[in-house]
Amino acid sequence: MSPKVAKAAAPAKEDKKKRAPSPYILFCAEKRAGIKADNPTASFGETGKLLGQMWAKLDDAAKAAYAATPANKKQQQQQQEAPPTPVAVVVAADKKKRTKKAAAGGEQ
Repeated sequence: MSPKVAKAAAPAKEDKKKRAPSPYILFCAEKRAGIKADNPTASFGETGKLLGQMWAKLDDAAKAAYAATPANKKQQQQQQEAPPTPVAVVVAADKKKRTKKAAAGGEQ
């Protein structure tokens, strides 16, 4: 048997920009405490079902109110202001080339 060779540490992933929370997530964050207070023995899954049922009963105007929250607008503006850097695109293209070579029968 050959001795085990330690793998090189993977390079740290770049910090991804957070996406704005969806209106449903904002709704759940606001209503979850009330659901837990009304149903203290409800499990995580049961709480999620109740929140989903409440969300389904909301009309479009009420759902739109959650889409227009200040936190959601702020993150959407930040995403629009900062376009992706071309370096990330080059790295991704280079990674695809290496993957194709490896699949074709090894690196050259």
